[in-house]
Amino acid sequence: MKQTQPDYIEKGVRYMMCNCGAYISVGESAVNVVCGTCNNKRMMTSFPELHEDKPRRKTSGRPSGWHFMNEFVDKDGTV
Repeated sequence: MKQTQPDYIEKGVRYMMCNCGAYISVGESAVNVVCGTCNNKRMMTSFPELHEDKPRRKTSGRPSGWHFMNEFVDKDGTV
């Protein structure tokens, strides 16, 4: 197979460059490499349903920490 990406050998370990420019250690028979960051980016663009917006939490209209108050009077007058 034809090698498609630049590589170098340092202290007996072969490194190949990912498309983003990062070097990853590989085996002797490798012809191409993708780093973890690029792999995650590919996964997120391939499966958009995995990262759809989650439904937002509905606000109750009460102030923050209302349940820690000794007494809280709601808008409708209930205590």
